[in-house]
Amino acid sequence: MEQAVLETPRLSLRPFTLADAPDVQRLAGASEVADTTLNVPHPYENGMAEQWIGGQAELFTAGSNVAYAITLRDGGTLLGAISLGVTAQHRRAEMGYWLGVPFWNQGYMTEAAEALVGWVTASTRGACTRSRRHTSPATPRRAGSWKRSA
Repeated sequence: MEQAVLETPRLSLRPFTLADAPDVQRLAGASEVADTTLNVPHPYENGMAEQWIGGQAELFTAGSNVAYAITLRDGGTLLGAISLGVTAQHRRAEMGYWLGVPFWNQGYMTEAAEALVGWVTASTRGACTRSRRHTSPATPRRAGSWKRSA
């Protein structure tokens, strides 16, 4: 199965490619980004972006994670990443995301989260309900956060 490309009025969410590695290292390497995430290291050393990107296709194929590059539709500028880590055993998924500092406070992450939640809801035929727990309240709330129903 091929990973879908999701589009919004301003954004394109697409699979990462190795060509994204320099931008991932630069954007995710900012200490402000690492301070807001659990899984983004600081410093973000050479080779880390390539290693992370290189593992995404296998995780998608295994059904344990789907990661998207958040890019501008006009020009393709990489803004950040959004992903769902899936725990099939418990029928749960957790959204993770980061956005490069120059793109903060412009509504991009809410727009990306809405697209991802909409895609999941459509592809699970609406078998989703709201989750009650969030580490970052604004984006998931605006995007209509969810968890898989039984």
